[in-house]
Amino acid sequence: MTGSHDAPRRPRWLVGLIATLGVLVACQCLVVLGVLASRSGALDQLAIAVGLVRGTPPPDAPAELALAPRAGPLLIEERFAAPAPRWDQSLVMVRDGALVMNVANRSFDSYTLYLGPPADDPAAETFDAGAVDDFDLSVDVRQTEGDARAAYGIRFRQTGPEDYLMFAISSDGFARLVRVRAGEHLALVPWRQYGAIRRGVGAANRLRLVAQGASLVASVNDVPLITADDAIDVGGQLTLGVQTSDAGGATVAFEAVSGTVGALTLDDSFDGPAAVRWSVGGATLSSGGYEIIIGAGVQTWQQPMPVDSSRVAAFTADVSATLLQADGAGAAYGLVFGDGGNFDFYSLLLFPEGEVAVIRSSPTTGTEVLVPRTALPEILTEAGATNELRVSVAGSILTLTINHSQIGEVDLGTTVVGRVGVIVSAGDAGMTRVRFDDFVLRDDAAVE
Repeated sequence: MTGSHDAPRRPRWLVGLIATLGVLVACQCLVVLGVLASRSGALDQLAIAVGLVRGTPPPDAPAELALAPRAGPLLIEERFAAPAPRWDQSLVMVRDGALVMNVANRSFDSYTLYLGPPADDPAAETFDAGAVDDFDLSVDVRQTEGDARAAYGIRFRQTGPEDYLMFAISSDGFARLVRVRAGEHLALVPWRQYGAIRRGVGAANRLRLVAQGASLVASVNDVPLITADDAIDVGGQLTLGVQTSDAGGATVAFEAVSGTVGALTLDDSFDGPAAVRWSVGGATLSSGGYEIIIGAGVQTWQQPMPVDSSRVAAFTADVSATLLQADGAGAAYGLVFGDGGNFDFYSLLLFPEGEVAVIRSSPTTGTEVLVPRTALPEILTEAGATNELRVSVAGSILTLTINHSQIGEVDLGTTVVGRVGVIVSAGDAGMTRVRFDDFVLRDDAAVE
Protein backbone atom coordinates (compact mmCIF):
# COMPACT_ATOMS: atom_id res chain seq x y z
CA MET A 1 0.00 0.00 0.00
CA THR A 2 1.34 3.37 -1.03
CA GLY A 3 1.05 6.20 1.42
CA SER A 4 0.79 10.00 0.68
CA HIS A 5 0.87 13.35 2.47
CA ASP A 6 0.75 17.11 1.67
CA ALA A 7 4.05 18.85 0.74
CA PRO A 8 5.10 21.53 3.19
CA ARG A 9 4.13 25.06 2.17
CA ARG A 10 6.75 27.88 1.80
CA PRO A 11 6.22 30.93 3.96
CA ARG A 12 4.66 33.86 2.13
CA TRP A 13 7.65 36.11 2.91
CA LEU A 14 10.00 33.60 1.17
CA VAL A 15 7.84 33.52 -1.97
CA GLY A 16 7.82 37.33 -2.07
CA LEU A 17 11.60 37.47 -1.63
CA ILE A 18 12.19 35.04 -4.49
CA ALA A 19 9.87 37.04 -6.76
CA THR A 20 11.58 40.32 -5.87
CA LEU A 21 15.05 38.88 -6.52
CA GLY A 22 13.83 37.53 -9.89
CA VAL A 23 12.58 40.96 -10.91
CA LEU A 24 15.86 42.59 -9.87
CA VAL A 25 17.93 40.07 -11.83
CA ALA A 26 15.74 40.53 -14.90
CA CYS A 27 16.07 44.32 -14.67
CA GLN A 28 19.85 44.09 -14.34
CA CYS A 29 20.02 41.84 -17.40
CA LEU A 30 17.93 44.30 -19.38
CA VAL A 31 20.16 47.19 -18.31
CA VAL A 32 23.33 45.31 -19.29
CA LEU A 33 21.87 44.28 -22.64
CA GLY A 34 20.68 47.83 -23.24
CA VAL A 35 24.15 49.25 -22.59
CA LEU A 36 25.71 46.67 -24.90
CA ALA A 37 23.14 47.36 -27.56
CA SER A 38 23.72 51.11 -27.41
CA ARG A 39 27.44 50.57 -27.87
CA SER A 40 27.70 47.86 -30.47
CA GLY A 41 24.30 46.64 -31.58
CA ALA A 42 24.64 43.58 -29.37
CA LEU A 43 20.91 42.89 -29.29
CA ASP A 44 20.76 42.97 -33.05
CA GLN A 45 23.83 40.75 -33.21
CA LEU A 46 22.25 38.32 -30.75
CA ALA A 47 19.08 38.25 -32.83
CA ILE A 48 21.16 37.65 -35.96
CA ALA A 49 23.04 34.81 -34.26
CA VAL A 50 19.84 32.98 -33.37
CA GLY A 51 18.28 33.58 -36.78
CA LEU A 52 15.66 36.13 -35.76
CA VAL A 53 16.87 38.69 -38.32
CA ARG A 54 16.38 37.52 -41.86
CA GLY A 55 17.74 38.79 -45.12
CA THR A 56 19.64 37.73 -48.20
CA PRO A 57 23.23 38.84 -48.81
CA PRO A 58 24.11 40.57 -52.07
CA PRO A 59 25.46 38.33 -54.82
CA ASP A 60 29.14 37.44 -54.66
CA ALA A 61 29.61 38.94 -58.14
CA PRO A 62 27.41 40.58 -60.76
CA ALA A 63 25.75 38.05 -63.02
CA GLU A 64 26.97 38.15 -66.60
CA LEU A 65 24.53 39.62 -69.07
CA ALA A 66 22.72 36.78 -70.83
CA LEU A 67 22.66 37.14 -74.60
CA ALA A 68 21.28 34.93 -77.31
CA PRO A 69 23.94 32.68 -78.91
CA ARG A 70 25.68 34.48 -81.75
CA ALA A 71 25.28 33.03 -85.22
CA GLY A 72 28.21 34.03 -87.39
CA PRO A 73 30.91 36.70 -86.95
CA LEU A 74 30.69 39.36 -84.24
CA LEU A 75 28.36 42.19 -85.17
CA ILE A 76 27.13 44.62 -82.51
CA GLU A 77 24.55 47.18 -83.62
CA GLU A 78 23.04 49.60 -81.12
CA ARG A 79 20.52 52.33 -81.93
CA PHE A 80 20.03 53.16 -78.22
CA ALA A 81 16.29 52.71 -78.13
CA ALA A 82 15.16 51.98 -74.56
CA PRO A 83 16.04 49.63 -73.07
CA ALA A 84 19.71 49.16 -73.97
CA PRO A 85 20.95 46.55 -71.46
CA ARG A 86 24.38 46.19 -73.11
CA TRP A 87 25.41 49.71 -72.05
CA ASP A 88 26.21 51.24 -68.66
CA GLN A 89 23.46 53.54 -67.41
CA SER A 90 24.71 55.05 -64.17
CA LEU A 91 24.92 58.67 -63.06
CA VAL A 92 26.67 60.46 -60.20
CA MET A 93 25.38 63.93 -59.31
CA VAL A 94 25.53 66.33 -56.37
CA ARG A 95 22.07 66.72 -54.90
CA ASP A 96 20.79 67.97 -51.53
CA GLY A 97 24.19 67.85 -49.83
CA ALA A 98 25.09 64.37 -51.07
CA LEU A 99 26.99 62.69 -53.87
CA VAL A 100 24.16 60.58 -55.29
CA MET A 101 24.88 57.55 -57.47
CA ASN A 102 22.09 55.97 -59.49
CA VAL A 103 22.83 52.66 -61.22
CA ALA A 104 19.97 51.64 -63.49
CA ASN A 105 21.48 48.38 -64.76
CA ARG A 106 20.84 45.05 -63.11
CA SER A 107 23.91 43.06 -61.96
CA PHE A 108 26.28 45.95 -62.54
CA ASP A 109 28.91 47.91 -60.66
CA SER A 110 29.88 51.57 -60.94
CA TYR A 111 32.02 54.03 -59.03
CA THR A 112 32.96 57.68 -58.50
CA LEU A 113 36.66 58.55 -58.41
CA TYR A 114 38.52 60.74 -55.89
CA LEU A 115 40.24 63.37 -58.04
CA GLY A 116 42.60 64.82 -55.46
CA PRO A 117 43.13 68.46 -54.50
CA PRO A 118 42.09 71.35 -56.78
CA ALA A 119 44.52 72.37 -59.50
CA ASP A 120 45.47 75.58 -57.65
CA ASP A 121 46.48 73.62 -54.54
CA PRO A 122 50.28 73.09 -54.40
CA ALA A 123 49.65 69.48 -53.35
CA ALA A 124 48.07 68.82 -56.76
CA GLU A 125 51.50 68.89 -58.40
CA THR A 126 52.58 65.67 -56.69
CA PHE A 127 49.24 63.94 -56.17
CA ASP A 128 48.59 60.89 -58.37
CA ALA A 129 44.93 59.75 -58.35
CA GLY A 130 46.02 56.38 -59.73
CA ALA A 131 48.50 55.63 -56.94
CA VAL A 132 46.60 56.09 -53.66
CA ASP A 133 47.84 53.52 -51.15
CA ASP A 134 47.50 54.57 -47.48
CA PHE A 135 44.36 56.40 -46.35
CA ASP A 136 41.85 56.77 -43.53
CA LEU A 137 38.44 57.45 -45.06
CA SER A 138 35.03 57.86 -43.45
CA VAL A 139 31.73 58.43 -45.25
CA ASP A 140 28.04 58.52 -44.35
CA VAL A 141 26.10 56.34 -46.77
CA ARG A 142 22.47 55.38 -47.27
CA GLN A 143 20.59 53.58 -49.99
CA THR A 144 17.53 55.62 -50.94
CA GLU A 145 15.97 53.42 -53.65
CA GLY A 146 16.21 49.95 -55.09
CA ASP A 147 16.62 46.36 -54.00
CA ALA A 148 18.08 45.76 -50.53
CA ARG A 149 20.58 43.29 -52.01
CA ALA A 150 22.55 46.10 -53.62
CA ALA A 151 26.06 46.57 -52.18
CA TYR A 152 27.79 49.91 -51.67
CA GLY A 153 30.86 51.29 -49.97
CA ILE A 154 34.55 52.11 -50.41
CA ARG A 155 36.34 50.74 -53.47
CA PHE A 156 40.10 51.24 -53.37
CA ARG A 157 43.56 50.36 -54.70
CA GLN A 158 41.94 50.11 -58.11
CA THR A 159 44.46 49.50 -60.90
CA GLY A 160 41.78 48.87 -63.54
CA PRO A 161 37.97 48.76 -63.75
CA GLU A 162 38.17 45.03 -62.99
CA ASP A 163 41.05 45.09 -60.49
CA TYR A 164 40.36 46.54 -57.04
CA LEU A 165 39.44 45.94 -53.39
CA MET A 166 36.07 46.90 -51.91
CA PHE A 167 34.58 47.17 -48.44
CA ALA A 168 30.81 47.12 -48.89
CA ILE A 169 27.60 46.82 -46.91
CA SER A 170 23.97 46.23 -47.84
CA SER A 171 20.68 47.56 -46.54
CA ASP A 172 19.94 44.12 -45.11
CA GLY A 173 22.87 44.49 -42.70
CA PHE A 174 25.52 42.47 -44.52
CA ALA A 175 29.18 43.45 -45.01
CA ARG A 176 32.23 42.00 -46.71
CA LEU A 177 35.72 42.73 -48.03
CA VAL A 178 36.41 41.51 -51.56
CA ARG A 179 39.33 41.53 -53.97
CA VAL A 180 38.52 41.67 -57.69
CA ARG A 181 41.25 40.61 -60.12
CA ALA A 182 40.63 40.44 -63.85
CA GLY A 183 36.92 40.50 -63.06
CA GLU A 184 37.07 37.50 -60.70
CA HIS A 185 35.68 38.13 -57.19
CA LEU A 186 37.58 36.64 -54.24
CA ALA A 187 36.09 37.33 -50.81
CA LEU A 188 38.82 38.13 -48.27
CA VAL A 189 35.98 38.28 -45.72
CA PRO A 190 32.70 36.87 -47.12
CA TRP A 191 29.23 38.36 -46.68
CA ARG A 192 28.08 38.24 -43.06
CA GLN A 193 25.27 40.00 -41.24
CA TYR A 194 26.31 42.41 -38.47
CA GLY A 195 24.20 43.99 -35.75
CA ALA A 196 26.18 47.24 -35.93
CA ILE A 197 24.75 47.99 -39.38
CA ARG A 198 21.48 49.91 -39.36
CA ARG A 199 19.12 48.08 -41.68
CA GLY A 200 16.51 49.11 -44.19
CA VAL A 201 16.46 51.22 -47.34
CA GLY A 202 16.87 54.79 -46.12
CA ALA A 203 18.95 53.90 -43.04
CA ALA A 204 22.21 55.85 -42.70
CA ASN A 205 25.50 54.18 -41.76
CA ARG A 206 28.95 55.64 -41.32
CA LEU A 207 31.68 53.59 -42.92
CA ARG A 208 35.34 53.92 -42.08
CA LEU A 209 38.24 52.17 -43.78
CA VAL A 210 41.83 52.49 -42.62
CA ALA A 211 44.44 51.19 -45.07
CA GLN A 212 48.04 51.32 -43.83
CA GLY A 213 50.34 49.18 -45.93
CA ALA A 214 49.03 45.63 -45.85
CA SER A 215 46.77 46.32 -42.84
CA LEU A 216 43.07 46.95 -43.52
CA VAL A 217 40.52 47.77 -40.80
CA ALA A 218 36.86 48.37 -41.74
CA SER A 219 34.27 49.79 -39.33
CA VAL A 220 30.58 50.67 -39.39
CA ASN A 221 29.12 53.20 -36.96
CA ASP A 222 32.40 53.21 -34.98
CA VAL A 223 32.32 49.42 -34.53
CA PRO A 224 35.28 47.55 -36.11
CA LEU A 225 33.87 44.70 -38.19
CA ILE A 226 36.67 43.48 -40.46
CA THR A 227 40.42 43.23 -40.08
CA ALA A 228 42.40 41.79 -42.97
CA ASP A 229 45.72 41.89 -44.78
CA ASP A 230 46.23 43.05 -48.36
CA ALA A 231 49.08 40.79 -49.39
CA ILE A 232 49.48 42.63 -52.71
CA ASP A 233 49.41 46.21 -51.33
CA VAL A 234 49.61 48.11 -54.62
CA GLY A 235 48.37 51.69 -54.79
CA GLY A 236 45.56 52.61 -57.14
CA GLN A 237 42.46 54.72 -57.48
CA LEU A 238 40.30 55.55 -54.46
CA THR A 239 36.58 55.43 -55.23
CA LEU A 240 33.09 55.06 -53.80
CA GLY A 241 31.14 52.26 -55.47
CA VAL A 242 27.74 50.62 -55.93
CA GLN A 243 26.99 47.09 -57.15
CA THR A 244 23.41 46.16 -58.04
CA SER A 245 21.85 42.71 -57.83
CA ASP A 246 19.88 40.81 -60.44
CA ALA A 247 16.68 42.23 -58.91
CA GLY A 248 17.20 45.74 -60.31
CA GLY A 249 18.98 49.07 -59.95
CA ALA A 250 19.75 51.19 -56.90
CA THR A 251 20.29 54.76 -55.77
CA VAL A 252 22.84 55.46 -53.02
CA ALA A 253 23.74 58.78 -51.36
CA PHE A 254 27.27 59.37 -50.06
CA GLU A 255 27.57 62.21 -47.55
CA ALA A 256 30.15 63.84 -45.27
CA VAL A 257 33.40 62.33 -46.53
CA SER A 258 36.31 62.96 -44.17
CA GLY A 259 39.72 61.61 -43.29
CA THR A 260 43.18 61.58 -44.83
CA VAL A 261 44.64 60.38 -48.12
CA GLY A 262 48.37 60.22 -47.63
CA ALA A 263 49.28 63.73 -46.43
CA LEU A 264 46.00 65.23 -47.70
CA THR A 265 43.03 66.03 -45.45
CA LEU A 266 39.52 65.34 -46.74
CA ASP A 267 36.41 67.21 -45.63
CA ASP A 268 33.75 66.96 -48.35
CA SER A 269 30.21 68.00 -47.45
CA PHE A 270 28.91 68.21 -51.06
CA ASP A 271 27.30 71.62 -50.57
CA GLY A 272 27.54 72.29 -54.31
CA PRO A 273 29.07 70.87 -57.49
CA ALA A 274 31.78 73.52 -57.82
CA ALA A 275 33.84 72.25 -54.87
CA VAL A 276 33.37 68.50 -55.42
CA ARG A 277 36.63 66.55 -55.72
CA TRP A 278 34.94 63.33 -56.86
CA SER A 279 34.06 62.48 -60.45
CA VAL A 280 30.49 63.36 -61.39
CA GLY A 281 28.42 62.45 -64.42
CA GLY A 282 27.91 59.11 -66.08
CA ALA A 283 25.82 57.70 -68.89
CA THR A 284 22.12 57.53 -69.63
CA LEU A 285 19.65 57.05 -72.48
CA SER A 286 18.35 60.41 -73.66
CA SER A 287 16.47 61.64 -76.74
CA GLY A 288 17.00 58.39 -78.59
CA GLY A 289 20.74 58.34 -77.99
CA TYR A 290 23.38 57.39 -75.42
CA GLU A 291 24.47 60.46 -73.48
CA ILE A 292 27.71 60.65 -71.52
CA ILE A 293 27.99 63.48 -68.98
CA ILE A 294 31.20 64.19 -67.05
CA GLY A 295 32.71 66.90 -64.89
CA ALA A 296 35.99 68.75 -65.33
CA GLY A 297 39.23 66.78 -65.40
CA VAL A 298 37.63 63.38 -66.04
CA GLN A 299 37.88 60.95 -68.94
CA THR A 300 35.41 58.10 -69.29
CA TRP A 301 34.72 55.40 -71.85
CA GLN A 302 31.99 52.84 -72.32
CA GLN A 303 31.87 49.55 -74.22
CA PRO A 304 29.12 47.02 -74.88
CA MET A 305 28.54 44.42 -72.20
CA PRO A 306 29.23 41.72 -71.21
CA VAL A 307 32.90 42.27 -70.54
CA ASP A 308 35.12 41.37 -73.50
CA SER A 309 32.17 41.00 -75.88
CA SER A 310 33.66 43.84 -77.94
CA ARG A 311 37.20 42.45 -77.87
CA VAL A 312 38.44 42.27 -81.46
CA ALA A 313 41.59 42.54 -83.58
CA ALA A 314 40.77 43.55 -87.16
CA PHE A 315 37.53 45.53 -86.99
CA THR A 316 35.40 48.39 -88.25
CA ALA A 317 33.58 50.64 -85.77
CA ASP A 318 31.02 53.32 -86.64
CA VAL A 319 29.31 55.87 -84.41
CA SER A 320 27.47 59.19 -84.70
CA ALA A 321 28.51 61.74 -82.07
CA THR A 322 26.97 65.08 -81.09
CA LEU A 323 28.74 67.49 -78.73
CA LEU A 324 25.99 68.99 -76.56
CA GLN A 325 28.04 70.89 -73.98
CA ALA A 326 31.72 71.73 -73.45
CA ASP A 327 32.23 74.30 -70.71
CA GLY A 328 36.00 74.16 -70.48
CA ALA A 329 38.92 74.06 -72.89
CA GLY A 330 40.26 70.67 -73.97
CA ALA A 331 37.01 68.70 -74.21
CA ALA A 332 37.08 65.83 -76.76
CA TYR A 333 35.06 62.78 -77.79
CA GLY A 334 35.21 59.82 -80.13
CA LEU A 335 36.04 56.10 -80.24
CA VAL A 336 38.16 53.98 -77.90
CA PHE A 337 39.74 50.73 -79.12
CA GLY A 338 42.45 48.23 -78.23
CA ASP A 339 41.35 48.49 -74.58
CA GLY A 340 43.04 45.79 -72.52
CA GLY A 341 41.01 46.50 -69.37
CA ASN A 342 43.75 48.07 -67.23
CA PHE A 343 43.65 51.69 -68.43
CA ASP A 344 45.62 50.70 -71.53
CA PHE A 345 43.87 51.77 -74.75
CA TYR A 346 43.90 53.81 -77.94
CA SER A 347 41.52 56.69 -78.59
CA LEU A 348 40.51 58.66 -81.63
CA LEU A 349 39.33 62.08 -80.45
CA LEU A 350 37.49 64.96 -82.07
CA PHE A 351 37.78 68.47 -80.60
CA PRO A 352 35.16 71.25 -80.75
CA GLU A 353 37.58 73.39 -82.78
CA GLY A 354 37.41 70.91 -85.66
CA GLU A 355 40.56 68.96 -84.86
CA VAL A 356 41.33 65.24 -84.60
CA ALA A 357 44.00 63.35 -82.64
CA VAL A 358 45.01 59.74 -81.99
CA ILE A 359 46.30 58.89 -78.50
CA ARG A 360 47.76 55.80 -76.87
CA SER A 361 47.29 55.55 -73.08
CA SER A 362 49.13 53.20 -70.73
CA PRO A 363 49.30 52.92 -66.93
CA THR A 364 53.08 52.40 -67.17
CA THR A 365 54.22 54.74 -69.96
CA GLY A 366 51.51 57.40 -69.70
CA THR A 367 50.05 59.19 -72.71
CA GLU A 368 51.63 58.98 -76.16
CA VAL A 369 50.39 61.24 -78.95
CA LEU A 370 50.42 59.21 -82.17
CA VAL A 371 48.68 61.89 -84.23
CA PRO A 372 48.76 65.44 -82.79
CA ARG A 373 45.69 67.66 -82.93
CA THR A 374 45.12 68.30 -86.63
CA ALA A 375 42.45 70.58 -88.11
CA LEU A 376 40.21 68.94 -90.72
CA PRO A 377 37.54 70.67 -92.81
CA GLU A 378 35.46 67.48 -92.73
CA ILE A 379 34.71 67.94 -89.02
CA LEU A 380 31.50 69.86 -88.34
CA THR A 381 31.92 72.49 -85.62
CA GLU A 382 28.49 74.16 -85.52
CA ALA A 383 26.64 73.96 -82.20
CA GLY A 384 24.68 70.71 -82.03
CA ALA A 385 26.24 69.29 -85.21
CA THR A 386 26.60 65.52 -85.50
CA ASN A 387 29.85 63.98 -86.77
CA GLU A 388 29.87 60.44 -88.13
CA LEU A 389 33.05 58.52 -87.37
CA ARG A 390 34.42 55.29 -88.78
CA VAL A 391 37.61 53.62 -87.59
CA SER A 392 38.94 50.50 -89.30
CA VAL A 393 41.97 48.68 -87.87
CA ALA A 394 43.87 45.80 -89.44
CA GLY A 395 47.11 44.80 -87.75
CA SER A 396 48.78 48.10 -86.86
CA ILE A 397 47.08 50.20 -89.58
CA LEU A 398 44.20 52.50 -88.69
CA THR A 399 41.99 53.95 -91.42
CA LEU A 400 39.90 56.97 -90.48
CA THR A 401 36.68 58.16 -92.11
CA ILE A 402 34.81 61.29 -90.96
CA ASN A 403 31.40 62.22 -92.32
CA HIS A 404 31.82 59.69 -95.16
CA SER A 405 35.16 61.20 -96.27
CA GLN A 406 38.18 58.91 -95.92
CA ILE A 407 40.87 60.94 -94.18
CA GLY A 408 43.81 58.56 -94.44
CA GLU A 409 45.81 55.86 -92.70
CA VAL A 410 47.94 55.85 -89.54
CA ASP A 411 50.49 53.21 -88.54
CA LEU A 412 49.97 52.66 -84.80
CA GLY A 413 53.28 50.82 -84.52
CA THR A 414 51.92 47.59 -83.07
CA THR A 415 49.10 45.14 -83.68
CA VAL A 416 45.94 46.28 -81.91
CA VAL A 417 43.71 43.87 -79.97
CA GLY A 418 41.13 44.84 -77.37
CA ARG A 419 37.68 46.17 -76.58
CA VAL A 420 35.97 48.88 -78.62
CA GLY A 421 33.59 51.60 -77.45
CA VAL A 422 32.98 55.34 -77.11
CA ILE A 423 34.98 57.87 -75.09
CA VAL A 424 34.59 61.41 -73.70
CA SER A 425 37.36 63.56 -72.24
CA ALA A 426 36.18 66.57 -70.24
CA GLY A 427 37.52 70.08 -70.43
CA ASP A 428 39.24 71.92 -67.62
CA ALA A 429 36.02 73.44 -66.22
CA GLY A 430 32.30 72.79 -65.97
CA MET A 431 30.56 69.86 -67.62
CA THR A 432 30.95 68.01 -70.92
CA ARG A 433 28.00 66.23 -72.58
CA VAL A 434 28.11 64.10 -75.71
CA ARG A 435 25.32 62.06 -77.29
CA PHE A 436 26.24 58.92 -79.26
CA ASP A 437 24.01 57.01 -81.64
CA ASP A 438 24.11 54.31 -84.32
CA PHE A 439 27.03 52.37 -82.86
CA VAL A 440 28.12 49.45 -85.05
CA LEU A 441 31.09 47.13 -84.44
CA ARG A 442 32.05 44.45 -86.97
CA ASP A 443 34.80 41.87 -86.52
CA ASP A 444 36.56 42.06 -89.88
CA ALA A 445 39.00 39.25 -89.01
CA ALA A 446 36.08 36.83 -88.72
CA VAL A 447 34.60 38.07 -91.99
CA GLU A 448 37.74 37.43 -94.07
